[in-house]
Amino acid sequence: MKLSVGSLSIVSAVFLAGCSHLPLDGPAHRDISWGAAATLTVDRHAIGYDYALVDISPGVLDLLDHVGTGSFHRHFGLRGGPRSGAVVGIGDVISIAVFESAAGGLFLPAESGPRPANYVTIPNQSVGRAGAITVPYAGQVRVAGRTPQEIGREIERKLADRAIEPQVVVSLIEQNGASVSVIGDMGNGANRFKIAGEGERVLDMISRAGGLRFPGYEMFVTMQRGSHRSTVHFPRLIMDPSENVYVSPGDTIYVYREQQKFVAIGALGTSQQTSGLTGQFAFEQE
Repeated sequence: MKLSVGSLSIVSAVFLAGCSHLPLDGPAHRDISWGAAATLTVDRHAIGYDYALVDISPGVLDLLDHVGTGSFHRHFGLRGGPRSGAVVGIGDVISIAVFESAAGGLFLPAESGPRPANYVTIPNQSVGRAGAITVPYAGQVRVAGRTPQEIGREIERKLADRAIEPQVVVSLIEQNGASVSVIGDMGNGANRFKIAGEGERVLDMISRAGGLRFPGYEMFVTMQRGSHRSTVHFPRLIMDPSENVYVSPGDTIYVYREQQKFVAIGALGTSQQTSGLTGQFAFEQE
C-alpha cells in the first residue's frame, strides 16, 4: 500500500491536532529552566536526600510493631519491686511516740503523778531534703530509705542512756515521697500518684492516669529514674510482660503520641494532607 504526499500530509495534520488535546500536568522542566532569570538549583539528577524506595507490603507494615530499641527491663528490671514494708521518703510526715517504763525518766518527770500511759508524743515532722528529722535528746536521725521499725530502733539506741527503758513507736502519717509523676497524652493529663504498699508497675500508673487518649500503636512511653532514661513502644509493654517493670519513688513516666507516617510522591489529587505532588499519610490499623 502506497501513500501519496498529500495523504501523508493529512495524516500528519490529524496526528498533530490530536496532540493538542492530550492532558498536561504542567510546564516541562526544560521550559521552566529556559524561562528563569537566574538558576540557583543543583543538578536535578543529583541525590538531594538519602532515601530508599520500599514496597508497602504486609511484611513492611509488621515492622511497625517493632519500633524503638529501648527496654525498661534492661534499664530498670533489677531495681524497684514490691516492698516488704513502708519505707520513709523525703516529704513524708511521721509521728513519734516515746514510752518509758516508769515516771521519773527523761520524758516523764516524777512529779507528773500517775498517768494512764507512760509515753509522750513528739509533734509530727516532715522529712526534709537531707532525709533526716530531729528528736529531742537524740539529735538528728536519718530516716529516708528506712522503715518505721528501723527508725524506732535507732531512736531507742540514742535514748538508752537517758530515758528509762525507752520504747519508740514511729508511724507514717503521710507518705508523699513514694510517688510517681505521670505526664503526657492520657485521659486525665498530668498527675502524681502514690505507690501502693505492694508495689505497682508502669501499666498500673498509666491506668491510674486515665489510660491512653490515642491508639496504642501510636504511643510511646519514656520512663526516667534519676539519670537513667529509656523509651518503649506501648504495644511492647502489652506483648512482653518483662517490660512492664515495677516503678520506684521519684520515677517520671512520659506518655506521648508519635504517628507512623509515609510520604507519597506523584499526582495525588487534592487532599488536606497533600501539598502539590507530595503527601504525608498516617498508617492506619483496622
